[in-house]
This record gives sequence, C-alpha cells and structure tokens, in this order.
Amino acid sequence: MWLVSRFARFALPAALLAGCATAYQPHSSSGGYKDRPDGANRHFVEFHGNGKTTRDTVLAYWLYRCAELAQR
Repeated sequence: MWLVSRFARFALPAALLAGCATAYQPHSSSGGYKDRPDGANRHFVEFHGNGKTTRDTVLAYWLYRCAELAQR
C-alpha cells in the first residue's frame, strides 16, 4: 500500500503537468503542426507549441512531421 500511495503522489502531478504541453497533432487552438506544399516535392512545415512546451519538444515534433512527409 505504501508503494502505491508513493507512486500516486508523484505520478499524478507529473501526468497532469504533462497534459498541459502541446501534443503531436495537427494545428488546433493548443498548437500543433501545419504544413503546405511549396513546389514539387517540397513542403513548408511549422510546429507551434504553447507556453508549457519546451523548445526541444517543438524541434523534435517538427522533425518528426518533416520525416513523415519525406516518407510519402
């Protein structure tokens, strides 16, 4: 029982805080990626995070979207 309560004490706040950052998703009111064709075999890609999304996360999501488009 002690282990469960200790886990809940740390996991619940972490889960709630993680829910505030922008997820990898198409652009919406909470952020996300936008892309549009920019010529033959080229795309313009943006990713917008919110105040809780780190710069590293925004860069990783942007690169992930670029990789998805490159595979197509």
